[in-house]
Amino acid sequence: MDNNNPAARFFSGASYHNLKDYNKAIQDYNAVVRHNDNIFVEQAEWYSVMCLLKLDERDKALHQLQAIVMRKGFYQNKAELLLKQIRKQG
Repeated sequence: MDNNNPAARFFSGASYHNLKDYNKAIQDYNAVVRHNDNIFVEQAEWYSVMCLLKLDERDKALHQLQAIVMRKGFYQNKAELLLKQIRKQG
């Protein structure tokens, strides 16, 4: 795997995600986000939130969801709904 290739890192993260290895998935998703100049950034941010929630990292997930909402991208509406749902749960 080419560690500098954001597409490879995204799909590696997706593979780890499907294997329920959420920590490794987050590492790959974060690498995609840090690269920044690629088409997978928004997806990587969103799926990173899903992994954080599976790991019970609620505060980190909330922070990431707020950032997604602020960027007003593709996942904005889903992030807003999920934020409301999480906050309702207390």
